[in-house]
Amino acid sequence: MPPALCRVLRFGVRMDCQPMPSLAQLTPLIEEATQALAGSVNAQTDLGTLDGWDSMGLVIFIELAQSQLGVELAVHDLRACTRPGEILGLIERVAAT
Repeated sequence: MPPALCRVLRFGVRMDCQPMPSLAQLTPLIEEATQALAGSVNAQTDLGTLDGWDSMGLVIFIELAQSQLGVELAVHDLRACTRPGEILGLIERVAAT
């Protein structure tokens, strides 16, 4: 069974599961959070080069990830990510806890 994002309710019961997001689903969220042009973010993008990948962009991305993917990310963990693939890894680690 592929990894999934699940909301955990009381007593550790997992509900409301959805498949782990792909890079193709994640990059539009990064573009929206940073106000980058559609299609400008890819797997090789250095997030530090995006003008909008600042404290406000991180907060916007965290809200988008929570509302659209159902995952809660910490800003200090997200700040450590340098490429979109690292964000996917972070989401997988958070989902596993």
